[in-house]
Amino acid sequence: MGWQNILKNTIGEAGVMKEVEATLAEEYKEWSTTDVTVDGRAIHLIVQKGMGPHIACKITDRDGKTNMDEVLRTGANKIVDPKKLDAYIKVFMEMVKPTYRSLNWFYEVAETTNGIEIQLAGVLVEGKYGNIYRINTESLKSSGCYEVTTDEGYDICIEIAEEKPAGDNLLGLALGLLNDEQSSESIEGLTDYLSDSASVDCRVCSNYNEIQISEEQFTCNNCQATTTLTNIQFAPGFEADYEVEDAQGPDGRFQPEYSHHTEDIFFVGNKLFRINSPEEFDLTVRNSPELILEPTNSDIWIYDRTPYNEEGYELDMYEVQDKLLGDDDFIKFAVEHLEEDMGDIYHYLEYVNLSGNLWADDKGEFLDGDGNVRRGFYYERNRRMGIY
Repeated sequence: MGWQNILKNTIGEAGVMKEVEATLAEEYKEWSTTDVTVDGRAIHLIVQKGMGPHIACKITDRDGKTNMDEVLRTGANKIVDPKKLDAYIKVFMEMVKPTYRSLNWFYEVAETTNGIEIQLAGVLVEGKYGNIYRINTESLKSSGCYEVTTDEGYDICIEIAEEKPAGDNLLGLALGLLNDEQSSESIEGLTDYLSDSASVDCRVCSNYNEIQISEEQFTCNNCQATTTLTNIQFAPGFEADYEVEDAQGPDGRFQPEYSHHTEDIFFVGNKLFRINSPEEFDLTVRNSPELILEPTNSDIWIYDRTPYNEEGYELDMYEVQDKLLGDDDFIKFAVEHLEEDMGDIYHYLEYVNLSGNLWADDKGEFLDGDGNVRRGFYYERNRRMGIY
């Protein structure tokens, strides 16, 4: 069993912990050690100096030379022998010594360096061109990096070398941010942040767009849908959540990501339109955006010589006739727009078939197979009598 397992089994004992904390307080009087925990691989400390920030530290057996089996009984649940306790504390103090020494070095450099300010809330760093960074020292991410927050509120995760003491890592990070332009050549998160640009795909049409990150919004150069960026972070490369904004359509607001047809064309109900000009739309057959309706002089639309209403639903002959003024208009409309056989139209109007393609209406007019009127004797007589 290695020193890690021994620590895991014993460090939680109240008596041992009390002795460890007392020894740390005596050895490092300028530091307050607010938390000590041990897992299977490392010692974790949270320390604070004066009114400075709490700093999370991770201490590993870097050289692989420390073997706690030489100090503690294998499997011991608590230390009862004072000699073993003293030996345990001695090894523990040897392991944390580089961390405290590095933290003192960090403070010594940071407090005398323009552009680095140690605050209760963290370490504030001003980059070469005025970019403001805050290092959150209170915790370490699972990757071992401290979280850095920009003045805009963006998170940047900059990987650090775990094998180095906390103060070394913290100082390296602060100096890297101080010289952010030069550091960005080797740090992906800083590269993306300082360039303020990224290539992203539109969540509506999948078209790639070059965007300015700090605007936190972009309009797709293909479909013209607008997307807002939220939860922007650099972890380490640029990442964000995307929220497509509702847009104005012919009949009110709509959700572009659920209504995209092709390129910059959207389809809602039975209307095809562009976001930039929703009032200019084409009507289509219902649920068939590829079937565009042609308007007529009446409240009827046509696709492939078939009649439809404004909502894109097919009309039967009764519905077509109801939308027209009379038989003459109905016959003219049928001849111009519909696929119907004229014989069927006459039959529908209850005209009388005289012979072949010759039909007679109730006014005494004769009509041929093309819908043309051939007026006869009865029509002229009735017109003179004022019947119609």
